Amino acid sequence: MLMIVMHNREKYLKSLLSLMKKENVTRATIVEKDAVGSHLVGEKAGLISYEGRISPAYDKALVAVVEGEEKAKHLLDLIENDPNLRLLNLKDKGFICTVPFQQIKSLELD
Repeated sequence: MLMIVMHNREKYLKSLLSLMKKENVTRATIVEKDAVGSHLVGEKAGLISYEGRISPAYDKALVAVVEGEEKAKHLLDLIENDPNLRLLNLKDKGFICTVPFQQIKSLELD
């Protein structure tokens, strides 16, 4: 599965990367690029709304290759229940999507 985590806080993404390494997910990286959200998951990620105001597009993302659906579910549970990650996610909300490789139609390197 391809796991994509959109977030604008680098500290949050670095904490996730550390968690991934602890869980033996070795093929993961942080991507930083203007409006990377719309590049990775489409135009719907171009604007985010938080506390009634429009925030700028995501400019950071963690992209990871996760072996199997069960491993992806396990990682999502760890992320959801980690109190440190929850604190880092209070001000800047992000989102996570997982995509099975067979559902990916094309992938272009930019």
